[in-house]
Amino acid sequence: MLPGTWRLVGILLATLAAIIASQALITGSYTLVDEAIGLKFLPRMVIRHPSNIKNQIYIATVNWMLCIITISVVWFFGSSQKMEAAYGLAITITMLMTTVLLHEFLKKHLAKGTALIIALFFGFIELIFLISSLVKFIHGGYVTLTIMLGILYIMWLWYFGNKRREHYEKESEYVSLLDYRDQLSKLSADNTVPLFTTNLVYMTKIKGDYQIKRSTMYSILDRQPKRAKVYWFVTVNETNAPYESNYTVDLLETHNVVNVQFYLGFRKSQSVSVYLHQVVNHLVEQGILEPQIPTYSTERQRKVGDFKFVIIKEQPADLIANDKLSSLDRRLIGGRIYLQKITASPISWYGLEFSNVIEESSPLFITQDQDQYLIQKKIYHRGRLSKTEK
Repeated sequence: MLPGTWRLVGILLATLAAIIASQALITGSYTLVDEAIGLKFLPRMVIRHPSNIKNQIYIATVNWMLCIITISVVWFFGSSQKMEAAYGLAITITMLMTTVLLHEFLKKHLAKGTALIIALFFGFIELIFLISSLVKFIHGGYVTLTIMLGILYIMWLWYFGNKRREHYEKESEYVSLLDYRDQLSKLSADNTVPLFTTNLVYMTKIKGDYQIKRSTMYSILDRQPKRAKVYWFVTVNETNAPYESNYTVDLLETHNVVNVQFYLGFRKSQSVSVYLHQVVNHLVEQGILEPQIPTYSTERQRKVGDFKFVIIKEQPADLIANDKLSSLDRRLIGGRIYLQKITASPISWYGLEFSNVIEESSPLFITQDQDQYLIQKKIYHRGRLSKTEK
């Protein structure tokens, strides 16, 4: 106990230490989550950059989760004395993880034997602390373990859900956009099909060899064909420059199938609708696209028509029908889809809150294998058997 004359000083020092420690915890959590998203251990979240330094970030979801967990833990324990067991176990586990990371770092810069000796030295000391902390497990240490297992479960579900989905995903789930440009051009000029919209936009990632998910083409062609004057396939790429803002356009040797690649800095808002209107205006002014003068408009001399944005969401309904999937794989892939639903929405991510957006559900696997056990038994013609069956 501090003497009464030093109590105020002790309170000030403890408060200052708590502020510094909490700030380190918060900023460290942001960094770890950002790295985990990049490594595909966690689903995508909305990340804000308060400064021009890319590593200075703010993640509202993480901030609120820390707030809720902190308040819940304080309410659950009720006093700092009861929190000692949980706190001690958390610190010890953090120390052990730091030693593991240190060992991985030293292996790349020192001899493996030297790195192992250093890791064993610190690990032995920390193991003693861990054993002593386990004695208090039933007094509150289980709270730390519960939180840790919850986070690990989410990471495991997302990472291995992606891996198992990629394992079952056939090469035919990706198609070349070049193979469909003739069909798209023909559909655009087919007056027998009602006009769906002037500009039909798909937010999708197109690889360097024009590979695109089959579900995108399935949405345009196989479902009720969507006729548009121009088909836009838009990819947003984040760059390291804070305010970079440029784009490339590839018309694929057509006049109505356009691949747009946006390159936006990490501090630049991803207002795709606003940017795309500018792109169309530029292309019309350059004579690359025909003017899209609407019949009715509040703007005079408007040259850009209407837009419809299509967001494709995968549904786990066909997981049950796929016999090749094991029970564990169904849970992993289904859990991964559920996590994607409750995290950042593509509509808010791309700034489409006030745009005409259509959300479509798509099966995970467009191409289905035939059931080899399904056989034709009889064919009836107006209630009678065919001649071959009499």
